[in-house]
Amino acid sequence: MIFYVKVFISVDDNSKIDKNDFEWIEEWHNECNRSWLIAVIHAEKLYKTDWWKQEAVSLILCPDAIIETVEYKKISKRSLELAGVV
Repeated sequence: MIFYVKVFISVDDNSKIDKNDFEWIEEWHNECNRSWLIAVIHAEKLYKTDWWKQEAVSLILCPDAIIETVEYKKISKRSLELAGVV
């Protein structure tokens, strides 16, 4: 599997997920009893792990979830680094 998916994840305990599994996190919100995030993850990482199958963890694919390449994101990040923004 050589593609990425954009996902919405809701979880009762942040320790159930590893932030390092994601290519990037677009949003992260913490509330009293739940946290949720929107992030991009490599499909193979998702396939090979089972954290998203745990009780009180919800994973939903976002609209237009399949992303074939993340190179543009890496280039954009590098441009910001060179500009001294990141």
